[in-house]
Amino acid sequence: MKKINVIIFYLLELISMLSILLLSFFGKMDGDLGLILADEIVYLPVILYVLFTIFLILEGIKNRKLPLSRIITIVIGVLSSIMMYSDSNRISMLNATLFIFSIVLSIMVIVRMLKKIPNSNKEGNLEKTLPEGIFSNKQLILQSISIMIIVILVSIVIILNMNNLIPFQPWISYVLLFVVSFIILFAFALIFNPLNKVLNKINKELSYSSFKKELLLIKNNKLHPNTINYLNIVLANYTFSYNIDEACNLFEECQVPKNKYHKRIYDIAAINYHINKKQYDDAKMVLESLRGNKINKAIVANLERYLIVFSTNEEIANIESFINCNNRLNYVNIGNYFTLMYYFNTRNDLCKAKEYADKIITLNSDFVYYNKEANKVINTSELVDDNIDNNN
Repeated sequence: MKKINVIIFYLLELISMLSILLLSFFGKMDGDLGLILADEIVYLPVILYVLFTIFLILEGIKNRKLPLSRIITIVIGVLSSIMMYSDSNRISMLNATLFIFSIVLSIMVIVRMLKKIPNSNKEGNLEKTLPEGIFSNKQLILQSISIMIIVILVSIVIILNMNNLIPFQPWISYVLLFVVSFIILFAFALIFNPLNKVLNKINKELSYSSFKKELLLIKNNKLHPNTINYLNIVLANYTFSYNIDEACNLFEECQVPKNKYHKRIYDIAAINYHINKKQYDDAKMVLESLRGNKINKAIVANLERYLIVFSTNEEIANIESFINCNNRLNYVNIGNYFTLMYYFNTRNDLCKAKEYADKIITLNSDFVYYNKEANKVINTSELVDDNIDNNN
């Protein structure tokens, strides 16, 4: 793949679309009946569309960037073709629709080729990075394979419906196709995302050193700058359990992401940052921003209680019923143990504080900050009202 010039894929894409255009000379374009072709070549437009999609995916693997605009155009073209066929029950109407979209795709490929030539030196560095949100070459290839599988399934279902080989209504087959396609995309995205594996490991095993090492290995890939920024946000957020000063330094180097999901993770890290910097008003502003963006109410309520615990001495009735310590993820549990330990230690209940400090130590994590503060509480012989969010 490295030895193949991406221009070859552009040419193959263009040839496949121009071939559809040339088919009009071998058939007849009728305003009412569509593109009428001989039986020997009647399915050629569909086959050429499949080839175009395969070349497009190979181009994406080569460029390390999926050409979303052309992929979206293909999907719209295929769906439009299906609708035309369903309304008329004529393959000629489907071919006519593919013919129209082949004009659009030919223009898009030509424009892309023209942009590629003058900008080859300028865009060289950007072309070498993976698409935003992709963490490895393996993930990109497998994601492309999943798209290829879906395209093949779509082609098979269309051909079977055209020949009345499916023993139920066409719309049922398309609904099933949509469900299967969604499952394939979701499974590939979940299973083959290396970041998910790293996060699952720290969430269960509570090994910060292993987490950081594996995260840095992912960062060694040629990632998009926005992807690197997101990984830095994730690293900073988990580092608050390990070393406060290091976490604050990491967070200060992060940029505010434009991606909505990444922005939510950034805001949660920002609340941690402002609390540990004793910038409680700033933490409240971030919390209000999350509330205004209609983030899940339960998440906002938990963050609000978290802020109250660390920024005030206010009593929260039945706090243990609100902060769940029986989660599936150990990382959530140890964080909630720490919050409850802090709460009771600063609200005149040293016995309860020691109970949760013991639970932190029992989890046997390498979270230096959590363990140090838990040991302080365990070794305290009398009540202290010490703000333990200071990492000294």
